[in-house]
Amino acid sequence: MAMAEGTTLTRDTDSRVRFISPAMWPWVLLVYFLVGVAGSVLLDQGQRLLIQTGATPRTGTVFVVITVNIILPGLIVLTGLWYPRVLLALPGAILTLVGFALTKMLLLDWQFWKWKPALVGQALHPIVLVACIVGGLFAMLACVVISGRRRVGLADKRLRCKKCEYLLVGVNTGVCPECGAAIVRSRFDD
Repeated sequence: MAMAEGTTLTRDTDSRVRFISPAMWPWVLLVYFLVGVAGSVLLDQGQRLLIQTGATPRTGTVFVVITVNIILPGLIVLTGLWYPRVLLALPGAILTLVGFALTKMLLLDWQFWKWKPALVGQALHPIVLVACIVGGLFAMLACVVISGRRRVGLADKRLRCKKCEYLLVGVNTGVCPECGAAIVRSRFDD
């Protein structure tokens, strides 16, 4: 690509990709589960507080709608942005749903050995199911959108030219084809 004489090619330092370790995935799944636990506890404690303060039923309904339809999916999306792996977002959302349901069931009846199938239906409302799945889909979209800034993977800095950051894989000349800087071979011998 030819450039006009006197034109310099500058690199925007803000456009660099931040790499996140792939080894974090088990912890990320735990975070997704804990998001569900936190959502269930927030919903339960918020409803108790509203009952104690004598709030109107409309206020309680608004609180439930905000918690289930905005906060819970929002936390799923934020977790997806924190660890942007597309293939982990939907299973993470399902783990959020499991964490939410298990916590709700424990809050309804802590004696888990006495649980009956009807308790699962009571703890797992279809709107919560839809909210978690939609949150997972939005988290997948967020992972794709942010992939230019954050990625799960290992950085390839040792394979790049120190002067211009050109990727030197397959270059055998000893000179960077982009800027002409000498390539230090010991960096590739690992």
